[in-house]
Amino acid sequence: MEYRRLGSTGLKVSSLGLGTFPFDSNFWGPEGNENATQVIKKAVNLGINYFNSAYEYGKGHCEIVLGEGLKQVRRDKMIIAIKVGYKDDGTFDLSRDYILSSCEATLKRLQADHIDIFLFHWPDPRTPIKESMRAMLELKKQKLIRFIGASNFSVARLKAARQHGPVEVAEFYYSLLTREPEKELLSFCKKNNIGTTPFKVIERGLFTGRFDRDTIFPSGDVRANDQKFQGKRFLYNLKMTEQLKLIAKRYGRTVAQLAIAWVLSRKEISTCLVGIQKVEELEEDIDGVGWEISKKDKKEIEKILSSG
Repeated sequence: MEYRRLGSTGLKVSSLGLGTFPFDSNFWGPEGNENATQVIKKAVNLGINYFNSAYEYGKGHCEIVLGEGLKQVRRDKMIIAIKVGYKDDGTFDLSRDYILSSCEATLKRLQADHIDIFLFHWPDPRTPIKESMRAMLELKKQKLIRFIGASNFSVARLKAARQHGPVEVAEFYYSLLTREPEKELLSFCKKNNIGTTPFKVIERGLFTGRFDRDTIFPSGDVRANDQKFQGKRFLYNLKMTEQLKLIAKRYGRTVAQLAIAWVLSRKEISTCLVGIQKVEELEEDIDGVGWEISKKDKKEIEKILSSG
């Protein structure tokens, strides 16, 4: 396994991190939940030390599963990142009181005495960022969290938060198909030594090559409402995936492995978050780490991506 610096935290994280969202059967069906413990144990055995969850994932269920899965592992060897903000009724709250109470509840679910990285899950326009940061700093002072992070924050929002304290980790959507962070966010994080943990790097399984034009996602599957998996856009994405497969084959790799290697080729990236439902998927994704795509093939990839 390859390890990289997580910004200014001083932590070394595996360049592949495990996201626990697929363990939430409400969004993905029961399979991920049934295999969760096996997936977590396999991740540890493969050298993965970065694990990401959130209360939103099954209303705390995935935090419980993660805590159980890591119970027999030395806690100081694992880095746990938790996102905060969602409430039982689906509303969002980054008030001081809710952040403090959420941290306490999450620690119980994890069976842990601290959280390594506590991240704002989304911006909260109703709560002043000064108040939210004050809560994080209180938790840090009490040693209940080690570092502060922000998920889905623009550069402007990161700057606003950093006026009131350190924000050491940024989590964001970044993949071959979703390039928005390249405009400003990646360079800002590099300049300010902020750890970067992109998610959806294989686009909710689009790059696995398991789907075809006849694939129908059931209503309980989050992809049923994702435009990348609907209509003409889905057909184009399938065609593009087939084109990328030809490049991946040159390296004896799959498209998913190519997509991971492509994201990791950006030196600003600390770790790629992948959501896994089966051990076999994890064994495939791990081979996206530790190899390079040639400049020539990167140019060809750009041509494929720009043809849409």
